[in-house]
Amino acid sequence: MPRHETVHAALRLPGRRVQRPHPAAPASADDKPTGTPPTYVRAVNGAPASADSRQAPSARRTNAVERDLLKFFLRETGHRRIAMPVLTVAMVALCWDLAELGALLAWFFAGIALITLKWRFERRHAHEGAFDDPAARRRFVQEMRPIYTLSGALWGSSVLLHASQPLGVNLFSCALILACVAALPLMGSASVPALARTFMHSLFATFIACLVAVTWGHSNSVERLNAGLNLKNQSGWVFVLVPFYYWWLLRSLARRIYVVQRAQFELQYDMAQREKQARDLADAKCRFVSAAAHDLRQPTMALSLYAQQLVDCPEEHLALAPRIARASTAVRHLFDSLFDLAHLDSGNVKLRIEPVRVKALLEELHDQFEATAKAKSIELTVQSADAVIETDPVRLRRMIANVVSNAIKYSPAHTRVRIVARATNGTVRIRVSDQGLGIPAADLEKVFDEFYRVDHQEALSEDGVGLGLSIVNRLAQLLRCQIELQSEVGKGTHFAFVLQSRFDTSLAQGPSMNVG
Repeated sequence: MPRHETVHAALRLPGRRVQRPHPAAPASADDKPTGTPPTYVRAVNGAPASADSRQAPSARRTNAVERDLLKFFLRETGHRRIAMPVLTVAMVALCWDLAELGALLAWFFAGIALITLKWRFERRHAHEGAFDDPAARRRFVQEMRPIYTLSGALWGSSVLLHASQPLGVNLFSCALILACVAALPLMGSASVPALARTFMHSLFATFIACLVAVTWGHSNSVERLNAGLNLKNQSGWVFVLVPFYYWWLLRSLARRIYVVQRAQFELQYDMAQREKQARDLADAKCRFVSAAAHDLRQPTMALSLYAQQLVDCPEEHLALAPRIARASTAVRHLFDSLFDLAHLDSGNVKLRIEPVRVKALLEELHDQFEATAKAKSIELTVQSADAVIETDPVRLRRMIANVVSNAIKYSPAHTRVRIVARATNGTVRIRVSDQGLGIPAADLEKVFDEFYRVDHQEALSEDGVGLGLSIVNRLAQLLRCQIELQSEVGKGTHFAFVLQSRFDTSLAQGPSMNVG
């Protein structure tokens, strides 16, 4: 092999390739891939619209914060798991000489049973990923609500154990224990407002009902309680109204604690997202610089080798001149694409929004690529609704043109490339379909990365630097356009652009982007 042919073989600009199987023969007249090939959706902000990321950012944030609140709730159960048995035993000890033994033991074992049941339910959900699903979070709260209702009612009924006894140190100690139990939700249950409210409502409702029933039902309650709980005098009513105030106070504190906790987890989520974005940007910058240097090195090295060959063998200038021109063109295309990307990423793009007739624009694209398609024996057709949309015609034309160019470039002879536009419900959907080599499902997202090219063995003779779809992605972001990509190896590829009929300037990307 002559030296200049060896140099020419090294000139090819593959970008980053992925090995893929040999495609099947071209599809039949029907240009639609058979079966149900995977569909990749890229949202209007340029981010992959996967099952999780198709949620609005606010929904993802809410989901993460609610999950972290429940995880915090479970972490705090350790304090309650120790405090509740201790307070239960303390209550029994103080009421040992004040209440009937049977009622006291029944109350004690009921409390221990509820503590054990609560612990078993909480332990069942104490694993990673237990609260990732909103349905699982709702189910957990629904399962725990009856337990918290019974627990609150049990502690509220503790007033029956000592309500008929004279006021004294033991009775005062029991009241302090009950106040501590009522405040326990502030330690962790406040992060789940439904459970905190359930426990407090049940405890105070039962406590007040039992207190009223006991004091109202005994005519000599003045002597029994030293006139402290008699509803027939003013001091008795004040004593009963105090729990209402305490109930309201605890509810207000629990609500404020929940607001503070939620704000804290929201701040943590936002900081984690910004940190991730910063890391992703740094990684993308490193990959971009590395890939650009790699792809720029090949044609410049080829130019150097061609120039040296021309010096050594001037008689070969006729054979070397076209190769030098091709290497120069490759370098120019690479720089043009890099400048385009830099311009689009700068945020200083000025859009010229105006009414655009979709059918006329697509017919212009047909005229632009018809000769190229015929040269490869490819049938290029356009079918469009006569719709009008508000957009930037120059950038819309370029976005679609990049995809049409790829469709023709990577389609075998005697196939068809179709451009179809349909208007429905205030949106216009422009689809570019080919019967080409197709893209593996694993590569659908990667094709939008800079310098990335799927390795088509049949298309290695085609020039390219792997920046076309990166530019398409950025143009789609500017035009508020959603991209849908569907492909099947050996069957073909479908690109769809979904645009709103009216351009929403309030959704413009970046503070520096002007809309004219």
